[in-house]
This record gives sequence, C-alpha cells and structure tokens, in this order.
Amino acid sequence: MRCGLCPTDFAELYPGKFQNKTNGVTPRRWLAFCNPQLSGVITKALGTDEWITDMSILEKLGPMASDAALQKEWNAAKMERKVICAETIKRITGITVPTSSMFDIQIKRIHEYKRQLLNIMVGRRRCRLNYPVSKRLVSALGFSAWFVST
Repeated sequence: MRCGLCPTDFAELYPGKFQNKTNGVTPRRWLAFCNPQLSGVITKALGTDEWITDMSILEKLGPMASDAALQKEWNAAKMERKVICAETIKRITGITVPTSSMFDIQIKRIHEYKRQLLNIMVGRRRCRLNYPVSKRLVSALGFSAWFVST
C-alpha cells in the first residue's frame, strides 16, 4: 500500500485501534480445508502433513523456494483454485472474473471489530485505482458478510 492516500501501516496511524481476533482456526488448518490443491503441494514438498498442526515444519519450505519445479506446482495449484472460484462467482452472480487478476476475497461475520478489515480493503482498492492504468495490478475484490452488533 504505497500511495499518498493509503498509509503503509494503519496500526501506526491509529495506535490501539486495531486488535488481533481469531475464532480459533489456525491459518494452516484453514489452508488445509479451503485449498486442498495447495495443501497437497506443501505436503508433497515437506514429505508430511504434520505442518497442519506444527507451524515450525513450514520453515523447511524456505530453502525450497527457488526450486523451479516446486514453483510450477505451487502456481498450478493456486490457479486451479482460482478457476474454481471464478467459476463459482460466474455461476452465482453472472460476473466473469479473470483468473489472471489478484483475488482478494473475504467472507466474514462482521462484528464491530471486524469492520476495520472492510475499511482497509476499501482503502486498498482506492489506492490501486490511483495508480496509472499501465501500472495497475488487475484485482478482484469480493466481500460477503452479515453484520452482527456486539
């Protein structure tokens, strides 16, 4: 987020305003459930699925990051999931989302403390729109929510 309208660190701009909340689902378990294609690539590269419950095992991916074969598998798994997502969006909404775009999709129950995420996402979108067209990253912003008063 590098433009005049978007600060680089909202937490510095508004100290104490942002809080880290979780519903108890770890990112690793979420990835294993929501993106089995990418999870399979990670498991294959590491030789175990124990990374799902032990984050320290993911550190072993670092030295593999420059492996061209792993990069190819990684990108293919991500693209497969993007195709599934784009097809679902098309089927439900009739909107065609190019799979070459960056997907930024959040589906949440919006408590008051989660509204900050929505504000950041809208800010990021506005920031991207201020870039010259030739330098813009094509992106698809999807947001589905139901608001809950706390």
